[in-house]
Amino acid sequence: MKMNSIVVGILSALMVCQSVFAQVPTPQFPTIKQAQKLLNQKLAHAGTIKVRMILNDLLVGDFVTTLEIYGKAGQPGAQLEIFADQTRLATLNLKSQLSTVGVQVNMRNGVDYQRLLIRSVGRSDIQVVTANIGDPNGDSDLPPPPPPPPNEPPPFIEPPPVIIIPQLPPKGPPGLNEFNANCKTRSSGVTFYDNNEGGAVWYCKNAQAMMKTHPGECEAMAECRNPEMKCSTSSNGIPVIGYEYNHTVQKCRAHPSTNPSECASFIRCEGGGNGPPPVINPNGPTNFFDAGKPCQTKSNGYKFSSFYLSSVINDCQSWSPSGFTNAEECQAIAFCNGNEGQVKPPPGGGGHVGPLPGGHVIGQCTTYSRGYSFVADNRYEVVSKCKAHQVTVNSECEVNVNQECGQCYAESRGYRFFAHSEYQAAAECRAHQHTSNSECDYSARQNCF
Repeated sequence: MKMNSIVVGILSALMVCQSVFAQVPTPQFPTIKQAQKLLNQKLAHAGTIKVRMILNDLLVGDFVTTLEIYGKAGQPGAQLEIFADQTRLATLNLKSQLSTVGVQVNMRNGVDYQRLLIRSVGRSDIQVVTANIGDPNGDSDLPPPPPPPPNEPPPFIEPPPVIIIPQLPPKGPPGLNEFNANCKTRSSGVTFYDNNEGGAVWYCKNAQAMMKTHPGECEAMAECRNPEMKCSTSSNGIPVIGYEYNHTVQKCRAHPSTNPSECASFIRCEGGGNGPPPVINPNGPTNFFDAGKPCQTKSNGYKFSSFYLSSVINDCQSWSPSGFTNAEECQAIAFCNGNEGQVKPPPGGGGHVGPLPGGHVIGQCTTYSRGYSFVADNRYEVVSKCKAHQVTVNSECEVNVNQECGQCYAESRGYRFFAHSEYQAAAECRAHQHTSNSECDYSARQNCF
């Protein structure tokens, strides 16, 4: 009985020792090289390490006998799970101090498995990862693994079909663009251009099949800088300009979305019996916007400004019964630049917020922000002065530039840009990083006469 107790004790001791050192297995085949990587990497719970990606010396076909990890637990009870593709090879317990744990693999890298993965259960700190590469044909108690399958030729992959992209028709002649050409027109969201009106319309109509342009819209939207088109009309909110009375009416009626009767009713021509709309009275329609008032609208060439959106729409619509304005257009085009309700009429009337500096003359540029006004000789200088002030808001400095800085303006997303021509206003608007190109073009056409 005493001898049996001694034997049981020895076996128990051996089992304890085996459980202590079982996490560092001995390679069963002769080791011919090691692939090793110093990581010093802390893994969160479920964090992973892709062994094939970090071990540069591990080649396809290498026979990995064991995988060893030198690290420690980042929290009590942390473990490492070792996977070969979808098969879990082992779950290794980590100690609170740095130690080496490992697993028996005995598989060819990239042949018997495609992915060797270490996954942390709980937090862990991994210092070094080592793959022992052995010779499966060397002396071993285990039979050698089966040889790799013969290399098969790669499957034939059908090349992608050749896609022929149709050549779009030109939008204008070489050397010109929509900003430097004398004439331009627009249809289906595309701008066409040339140095004469007929050429721009031809390029637009020529794109009907591929760009879905409309011939009537091509004619109606044509405009030129030189000679100046001095007649204008509108219908259903669509502005049309032309050289003389009949030319303008015909262009307007050609558009698919206009009302023929409105085209003739709302036409105005400079210097003739249908000249520019007069100023009816100080409280009625005018030919200009008041830049000191944040809300504006217009209809049939008459312009209205106010401190509130509802009031500027009412002012414009109040002249609709007499035929000077179009009630629907008054509401459709109305907008405020963001200061509605904040900008109040100053005592004694006028459109400026706060006193203007002395010496202001007609033709100078002004802007304002947060009650401070600024004057300069050009738009760039007055905006720079305004932005340099410690109390002002940059976007207000840009939006509130007065119309004396230019004869027309383009606006987009709360920013307004004055210039002396539609092309210049659209170009300045498009160059701003926060504006929309299509809004700039449309707004310049609406606000330049």
